Amino acid sequence: PFLGDLVDLLGATLVPISCYILPILLLLRSLCDRGLDSLGLGAAELTLAFVEVVLAIVLMVYGSATAVSNIAHHWDTYGPPFACHCEDVWNTCACSPARNLECPASHAEGLLQH
Repeated sequence: PFLGDLVDLLGATLVPISCYILPILLLLRSLCDRGLDSLGLGAAELTLAFVEVVLAIVLMVYGSATAVSNIAHHWDTYGPPFACHCEDVWNTCACSPARNLECPASHAEGLLQH
């Protein structure tokens, strides 16, 4: 279940950068190197590029905040990192109720406290 939220977080963070912001930055770098008149872009195109960068930043911030909020909301379901999460998934897990064993992560927590 955590994979879906992780994909949301990575997508919200990386897609606006790689698909919107980076190409526009490369275009602006090209304009700076060759001069503003070399590509024939006018004020309308540059304004549209600026609006697109602002929209991408808003999308990135809102999407990342929403993904982090979803992860925090589901924290009780996911549990802490490296904890045993297979209790109710299958009976072959070391911490499944059918085996009547404690979760190995609880032993590790006990060792860290000493």
